[in-house]
Amino acid sequence: MNACLSFYAHTFKGRRDYNQDAFETLKIKEGVYFLSVADGMGGAVGGQIASRLVLDEAKKILKEEFKSKVAPAELKGILERIFLVCQKSISKRTKLQPELEGMGTTLTCMLITGDKYAWGNLGDSRIYLLNSNGFKQLTTDHSYVQDYINNSGNIPSKNIVDKYGNYLMKTLDGGNDEADIFPKDKRFETLHNGEVFLLCSDGLILDKSNASATPFKEFIIASHNLKDASQKLISYAYQNGSTDNITCVLAEYGNLKRIAIKGDNNLKTTGNFKRRNSIVKPANIILFLIIILVVTLSYFILFQKNKLHKSLNAGLNKILPQRVTNVQQFKQTVDDLLKQNDLTSTEKAWQECQKLKNNNEMRAEVAFSLNKIRNWYLINGEEALKKKNYSEAEKIYASALQYFERDSIFKLKLIYSNKKNE
Repeated sequence: MNACLSFYAHTFKGRRDYNQDAFETLKIKEGVYFLSVADGMGGAVGGQIASRLVLDEAKKILKEEFKSKVAPAELKGILERIFLVCQKSISKRTKLQPELEGMGTTLTCMLITGDKYAWGNLGDSRIYLLNSNGFKQLTTDHSYVQDYINNSGNIPSKNIVDKYGNYLMKTLDGGNDEADIFPKDKRFETLHNGEVFLLCSDGLILDKSNASATPFKEFIIASHNLKDASQKLISYAYQNGSTDNITCVLAEYGNLKRIAIKGDNNLKTTGNFKRRNSIVKPANIILFLIIILVVTLSYFILFQKNKLHKSLNAGLNKILPQRVTNVQQFKQTVDDLLKQNDLTSTEKAWQECQKLKNNNEMRAEVAFSLNKIRNWYLINGEEALKKKNYSEAEKIYASALQYFERDSIFKLKLIYSNKKNE
């Protein structure tokens, strides 16, 4: 007989003015569950819309899929469909509302039927599993920091993590990024009694360069229930400096073996020690010498390892990864062109974006820059209309429609400018 699945979720605005995180804990039917976390981006409005949009789309798909019986082998296919439809939904929404251009979201989710499950991820929200084998991360971040670790084989310095910790390489933003669907090597995974899953936005992760999350494990197993654990996890992240929204979804299958973590008050000594005579035996002397030798060798190996690690870090810090340099150069080029505040330079800025529009590592920055360009057209076009310089306004809106051809605002403004210029 299958064990019972219980869950608890909470989202916290934290130090942000708005909460762009969203979650869904959905019981589709008896024994069928969908758990998810989405972390929106693209401004306060855009981020909130994107994260909620993908979860609403997921609910529609799940309702449709589970009208009939679904075999465990179909779970991964359903998750793939969710990510694909969500990409298209964001693309459709930004075309209908061009002012939302550049919005996007992460999505990490689990789909469970009976004691079988599969999971998916796009972005840097995470899923962790706590079971008898320990505590481990089930997803892989689509982030610059993770790419740095994969490519260099080294843990990035704090300076790099602080600067580039929020750079995502893949997201749900209306583009072509594909999600990771797990498990990779089989059709589904099987639940075991006492397992606990943690789904979270990156606001809960204080060190993005370290996959280990030992404090998370301690909080979960030492809590009375999932609600208590969730509150402790979020409080821990906030009190230790998290500056992002924090969302935590916990799910427990069966019953976790919890423990009471006690302090050291019970480890007291009376102070009444009896002195024993030491008898030094030859075997003890040999053992002592072996220990000294092992410690000496360990120290030497550790010293050499640290020396090599410092040398590698020094070399890496001298040469920043090329992709980060590319992002900075691209951003500076576009900003410099827009600062010239003329039509020709703005068109050149758009052309710079087109050169890199298919470059996955630059996708987020290109989208952001395109939004800057669109705003330039809106502001300067409106300024020309206010000055009744309809000829100039017509040029601006005509140029804008070359690049934002589906933008209804530019179409209406161009028609208006034409009539006034006749």
